[in-house]
Amino acid sequence: MIKFISAEKTLPLRSEILRPGMDIEACIFPQDNAKGGFHLGYYIEDHLVGVASFFPRQNKKFEGLAYQLRGMAISNIHQGKGFGRKIIDFAKTQLHVTNAKYLWCNAGT
Repeated sequence: MIKFISAEKTLPLRSEILRPGMDIEACIFPQDNAKGGFHLGYYIEDHLVGVASFFPRQNKKFEGLAYQLRGMAISNIHQGKGFGRKIIDFAKTQLHVTNAKYLWCNAGT
């Protein structure tokens, strides 16, 4: 099940997956509480196994309202099962309501 969550709830998975070995404070994004931004969590029963954050942020390459995907993390044992795709699909539905024209991200390997 996918739910809207607080920025704080994203931090343990961001830390574990995206910045292992770093202090959890290193996983806080300046825009975590920005107006119009939101965070999603993928739950299996009561266990949070995936997170992603979406922020309104212009990109010179796009005209119109754009959102940036940041901090997507899926727990190691749940990677490759399509949970990230489900989070993005849920977000696209939400972004359609806001009249966003683009969703973009920078990605690592």
